[in-house]
Amino acid sequence: MWSLISPSLDNPMASPIEVLFPDIEDAPFRLAPERRDKLKAIFDEKNIKYSFDREAMRMRFEGADLFGGLGLVYVGVRGLEHFWALCYGAMHAYRAFQANGFQATRLTVDEEGRRVAKLLDWAVAGVKDGDPAEWPNDVPKPEAAPTEMPSRLANELFLGAAGFAVLHEVGHIVQDRRGQFGSFPLLECSQNH
Repeated sequence: MWSLISPSLDNPMASPIEVLFPDIEDAPFRLAPERRDKLKAIFDEKNIKYSFDREAMRMRFEGADLFGGLGLVYVGVRGLEHFWALCYGAMHAYRAFQANGFQATRLTVDEEGRRVAKLLDWAVAGVKDGDPAEWPNDVPKPEAAPTEMPSRLANELFLGAAGFAVLHEVGHIVQDRRGQFGSFPLLECSQNH
């Protein structure tokens, strides 16, 4: 199987989002399981690897065919953190709205709602202002195989979007754009991309 380029050998779990790295690696294949073998063949042929970037403060998905024999998909860790937090907040809000009969709902009436609000404040500050603050201690965090809602739903939404973004970048690699990077920012998308 293709391998992940380790983001940090001396600190293998520096971010809570890293528990999902194996799932991010597999995400493109789960989007179209009937084409798993064909996609795996493309990953093998193009020698596609992942590189997780801890320095980028924004959502970063970039794909490049380097030297005609190494396809790299760069993924920004901090952007993944913020994006997962936004997915979690969206799932929490939807479930609260649903539980209230799809009527106006105040999300911060209980402790869980206040924790989610704090998580969203942190994520929005990170996306909007490039705030480098670490993941807060007392808010929801990703889990590798959650059984409880909204973590399970947040992971599904997050991994579906991440899989789509990776497939988009694999398209750049397959189209042989050597040394040319494409990006997939969270809040904007260039017209030629």
